[in-house]
Amino acid sequence: MKFRELLHLSESARDDQALERSVRETMEWIQSSVDGSGLTAYWPGGRGYVSLTAWVVQFLVEAQEAGFPVDRALREALERSLEQALRSDYSRFIDGESYAERTWALSALSSLSGAGRANEAYAAELARRTDTLNQESLSQVLVALHRGGETSGRTVDALTNEIWGGLVVRLYQGREVYGGLQSRASARNVLILPSETRTLSEMTRALVRTDGDDPRIQLLVDALVTLGRGDGWGSTNANASALLALTDVVKPPFEGVTPLRVRAELGSERVTMSTSPEAPVAFLSRANPAAGRIVLEAGGASPVVVRTETTYVPEADGSMTRPESHGFVVSRAYARLRPSDLSTGAPPERRSLEEPGTAIELSVADIVEDHAQVVNPTLRHYVAVMVPLAAGMEPLNPRLATSPPESRPSKSLTLPPTYVAFLDDHVAFYYDELPAGTYDFYFRTRATTPGSFVQPSAFAEMMYDSTVTGQSAGARVRIERTEE
Repeated sequence: MKFRELLHLSESARDDQALERSVRETMEWIQSSVDGSGLTAYWPGGRGYVSLTAWVVQFLVEAQEAGFPVDRALREALERSLEQALRSDYSRFIDGESYAERTWALSALSSLSGAGRANEAYAAELARRTDTLNQESLSQVLVALHRGGETSGRTVDALTNEIWGGLVVRLYQGREVYGGLQSRASARNVLILPSETRTLSEMTRALVRTDGDDPRIQLLVDALVTLGRGDGWGSTNANASALLALTDVVKPPFEGVTPLRVRAELGSERVTMSTSPEAPVAFLSRANPAAGRIVLEAGGASPVVVRTETTYVPEADGSMTRPESHGFVVSRAYARLRPSDLSTGAPPERRSLEEPGTAIELSVADIVEDHAQVVNPTLRHYVAVMVPLAAGMEPLNPRLATSPPESRPSKSLTLPPTYVAFLDDHVAFYYDELPAGTYDFYFRTRATTPGSFVQPSAFAEMMYDSTVTGQSAGARVRIERTEE
């Protein structure tokens, strides 16, 4: 929210409503994903993790500070789980990441203002583990101490020096630049979503609190910006860490910012906008804008950076979506079973959906066995496979006690998912870990409503790296009314 306001990422009521809806849906997902041990899992019914629970608590704190309603009972239950995870004999840590998860728990609890959750004894114990903790964990402990009121002293100084000591600085054309991080540990467990960006972000957040006047802070900020790509820092987890770090550092007024006045010319419309050290970004949003230009009216030779974003609805509908592969190869096929086939045992009509726009001809009460296939070339974690349904189709969940015999597909899944969800408009399969291989997914639906409907592409994606995706071709489902 802080970065959004600073950069004027949106000023429309529609976008505010979208943000509120996203936060509300996230809250609902969190409530459905708490496991029997009180930890948050990535999917309902999955195994909970201390680190994820810590991130969830931090999200709830951020949301509450931004004015969103937060379920108090939920937050307090998660806090109690994190308090248990502070103990060294706790048994539900990710393999090899006990110290990392304990320090994340400590940091999350310390973010609860006035709640008395920053446990000084555990903070002191972890602060003595400088030979064991990596740079990210050292930073978490330092932040916890700072939030608990310990802003100076031998322990704070020692942690600050240890964190700075993990930074590699090199000379480039006569000036110091970021050269990487000192390695202090063996390979991290991928279940904790480790990244250079997140480590650097947590170092920045810690050091700006205790050593904010050090000129190397700017070096850390420059490094964070440099690590970013056109679509972020490589994963949503890294994105969140980087943005939180930058909001701790990037605050108005900004020294050296020259006031500017620019004029946007969009067809016959003229709009003048101004920037200043207190408000370095001006924002303009228009629906169906005409071609135009940006003219600098005042500000001398100061550079002007213009960021443009364009959103549009494709002319073709979702049935014409073409297959794409960016890490996953996804295909889709179906088998049609008429009511008479179910009683006689006749073989179903099978067809692959290889070309976009393929028509699936059905009649009301027909059963369709959907078959999605995903080829995954390497071991990946936190993978979602989504199979959307056309609007006239009803999913048949074979796990329900009231499910009819025809709800059970003829074949089983290649690998049981961590969690599967049968929803009105799609069936989703979630995996904490998906080894390399080819995976087949089968389930059945029933044609219920006459009409012509879009069947969107099936797709697979890594939940924390949106660049790794794959999708099948779209199709169109036509359902005819049966003669009585």
